[in-house]
Amino acid sequence: MLVVGIDVSAEKGVVFLGEGGKVLVKKVIHPYTSSEKLLPLLDALLKERELEPESLKGIIVSLGPGSFTGLRIGVCLAKALAFVLKIPLIGVSAFDSWVFSSSAQGILCPLKKAHSSRLYGAFYRKDKEMRRLSEYLFLPFKKILKMSKEFSPQRVSFLISHESSFDEPENSLSTSLERIIPEEALLKFGIYRLNKEESDDISSLTPLYVAPPKIGLAKMKKKEGEIDVLQGALIRSMRKGDILQVSQIEKLSFPTPWSCGIFSSELDKKNVTFYYVMEYQDKVIAYIGYWKLANEAHLVNLAVYPAFRKKGLGSKLLKYILEKAQSQGLDTITLEVRRLNLAAQKFYERFDFKKIAICSGYYVETGEDALVYWKKI
Repeated sequence: MLVVGIDVSAEKGVVFLGEGGKVLVKKVIHPYTSSEKLLPLLDALLKERELEPESLKGIIVSLGPGSFTGLRIGVCLAKALAFVLKIPLIGVSAFDSWVFSSSAQGILCPLKKAHSSRLYGAFYRKDKEMRRLSEYLFLPFKKILKMSKEFSPQRVSFLISHESSFDEPENSLSTSLERIIPEEALLKFGIYRLNKEESDDISSLTPLYVAPPKIGLAKMKKKEGEIDVLQGALIRSMRKGDILQVSQIEKLSFPTPWSCGIFSSELDKKNVTFYYVMEYQDKVIAYIGYWKLANEAHLVNLAVYPAFRKKGLGSKLLKYILEKAQSQGLDTITLEVRRLNLAAQKFYERFDFKKIAICSGYYVETGEDALVYWKKI
């Protein structure tokens, strides 16, 4: 099966042809030239192998995390080629492909250099299956390393690109470090999905925008402690037409995301479930939902699109539903948080939620404990 692979998520991009699980030939795309070089280099690869575009049986594209502009260009080109050639399109999280191709088992954490002295990362568990345990991270190295200690006594295996060189001392990772060749990992996981006859919808496939672009982050920086809430963001009831966008945020935020079908079913439970979205410039960027159970509200969902986090949007949504629940005559609100989700715990504790119980093995897919929080409204 001859496929083309596209990965322009890093400073240096790559486009390659692969067959039988092996990269046949590749071209490196130099920094800041993706928009003008990507298509000509793909054409050069085909000519080099004396192939026609019609001989391609699939397109595999990296969804990131990585360069904001590069991801947009790569995904747009992949979608256009898949549409014109009428062949399957496979969008792959780079970290999913790294973990899939790694020889390590147990807890794995792929790391990728980002910008502003931060790294992209995520924690996975790999045994018979592969499961992401955390949201996608955009944090300084020291914070990710601190999070990894929460898995103790289990050892965390860190994965980095074979070309990576971090500013951080790599001896911090030396006992459990594996170097991955990104294009080989992308091909391996993409072929695996193609062999399962999977493909992604051309109209809905989007990159993993885990962090704002570098220039955007610089503009967003504020004085310590100042909250930046987007002006013009609207909170309204969730509609079924929002589900596709909500599902995308869900996939980026949780290890075991709800399906579109679950959200649709939830919206049908009138007077029991209450879901709201935050809309900005005609796009859903966050959502929240709770169940009304007798005189209690139970918070079931709260997530913000990664590129819009750290701007006070989660706080704004939580305050909104607390007021809604109070207006319905509800006295208390409860929720569960994964034991390893320290950021969420700190967030709710800022709103005076109290930890009242631990449910051992609550999250069946990972065996992780849940912390139960309670608050009087």
